[in-house]
Amino acid sequence: MREKTKKILQYKDLYLNQIFRRIITQNFSSGKVALGERNTYTNPLFPLDWIRVDWQDADYNINLSQSPNLPFKDNSQKLLYSAHMIEHLSSQSLPKLLKECYRILKPGGRIRFECPDAEKLINLYLANDEKMLSHFRKFRQEILINKFGYPEHYIEDHLSVLGEISNYIVEGEWVHVPVYVPKDEFDKKLETLSFDQFFDWCISLQTPEQHQSGGHQSAIYFSKLCLMLEKVGFTNVTKVDFGETTIPELKLNNGFWSIKEKPHRSFYSLFIEAEKLN
Repeated sequence: MREKTKKILQYKDLYLNQIFRRIITQNFSSGKVALGERNTYTNPLFPLDWIRVDWQDADYNINLSQSPNLPFKDNSQKLLYSAHMIEHLSSQSLPKLLKECYRILKPGGRIRFECPDAEKLINLYLANDEKMLSHFRKFRQEILINKFGYPEHYIEDHLSVLGEISNYIVEGEWVHVPVYVPKDEFDKKLETLSFDQFFDWCISLQTPEQHQSGGHQSAIYFSKLCLMLEKVGFTNVTKVDFGETTIPELKLNNGFWSIKEKPHRSFYSLFIEAEKLN
């Protein structure tokens, strides 16, 4: 009886939340779409009037890595936003999603992406940047080693880069686990391969099962993403900084209805904006 009552209350909460989401987004017609953001009961800090698309707990539940099709009409949206989501898409799915983003935007519509900057991470590693190294080292020590009992070699600093480029998610733990190779092998590949060859090698270290887990599957940097955006039709592709935007309608870090960006990941992230003119 208790389990039945619990399920009834869960369905009631879900139903009420769906009604609320329809009201606050003008029946999902606000024209602002957030990719990779969940609904208010799991993500209370994101502005309420944005339509959310994610693999669960969203207005539209879609696994964009498996089916990167967006449930909106052509030329129907004015703003698209995504933070630390596109790196979870495969090299096959990401171009398809960018094409979909272009399709659903109105002429004059804008898009903003935030994601790990693979080129920046490499440069910080080569410069032995302690801020970057310690940031990720602390996470691996506290979560992977202390909490879940992963081996001590997960503290090695090359994983600060490798773990952001290529990682997988263990069901039940729901943390990003870096793929692992010894530091000397990592350094040799970094020295001898081109950027794209190196990034492809990092991704190839995942097993098929790990690749299906939803971790990081694409290494992204400005010139690469810029070319991909321009290829599907976007113009005015611009690299911006944390908290800065070229989009007049986009509100960042200023008030209840603005997007609260996460400063702790700003130093290793790429921020990029683009426009659909026609």
